[in-house]
Amino acid sequence: MGYKVYVADNWGAGEQPACQRRECASIADALAACESIIDSSLSEFMKPGMSADELWSAYAQFGDDAFIISS
Repeated sequence: MGYKVYVADNWGAGEQPACQRRECASIADALAACESIIDSSLSEFMKPGMSADELWSAYAQFGDDAFIISS
């Protein structure tokens, strides 16, 4: 069994299909890939002095939503 990591754009949720980013042999690798994608997205929005709520709001509106599908 393998795991496919997909990414959907929160900005265009439902408007554009998710794209496959990676295929992983283990769930641990797939989770790590998702965490990396989300961390990268959060880093793009982070600004000095920004609160956690502000960061979450920016991510929820415009960030990359990574998810796993088993194959």
